[in-house]
Amino acid sequence: MEGRSKKTIIFLLSFVTCLLAIPREEFYSFGQNSGDTTVPSNDDGSSEQITLQFGSFSYFEKQYTNLFVNPNGVISFDAAVSTVTPQSFPLSGLFLIAPYWADVDTNGTGTVYYRETRDNDVLRQARNDIMTFFSRRFLPIFVFIATWDRVGHTDRTKEDASGSTNGFGGTPAQVGFNAGDGKRFFSVPGSLIMNIDSTTNVNIPGVWTFQVNGDIARCSDPEDMENSKP
Repeated sequence: MEGRSKKTIIFLLSFVTCLLAIPREEFYSFGQNSGDTTVPSNDDGSSEQITLQFGSFSYFEKQYTNLFVNPNGVISFDAAVSTVTPQSFPLSGLFLIAPYWADVDTNGTGTVYYRETRDNDVLRQARNDIMTFFSRRFLPIFVFIATWDRVGHTDRTKEDASGSTNGFGGTPAQVGFNAGDGKRFFSVPGSLIMNIDSTTNVNIPGVWTFQVNGDIARCSDPEDMENSKP
């Protein structure tokens, strides 16, 4: 409710590429020195099932305590997602957040990290960011951070399943949210084209913020809503 402190969790999903839209040092801390778990290098695999220790995550009015971090740029619930080629939303049966769904192979380059934290500095940073972006009081109880650090496209020697040629090009990334019911979803403007790193809804190129615990994904700027169906 407006004007009241709201306790909840926040997911921070970061995709670090060789062409950084924001400086690397401005990301939430990540890596082994920050206590992250590393997803084993793989092509179209996933992390093991991750059980949240400090609470549940509310996503399109459902509560989740288990999730998977997929190197292909997806956070999924109920099951891992190994689909190579990103698909347009809405999709039935796939409950997922797509910070940057693309055909990724970490066998050659890059690392995928994640952690769940109650670190006071991280909580303070998350609280300040959300209060700035959404202009409301906010009190996180924990933060889940997933980071795809300098990951590469699929191995150029493998079959070009995503429409690439020798591992380059292919289907651009899908970015957004999918409720899994074939109806409710949100695609970030610029998804499935090549300029997602230069767009934003908070006046910081490459940064997007959303509230996803209700029946639709809500942006900090309502004018950025598109293609979301109740």
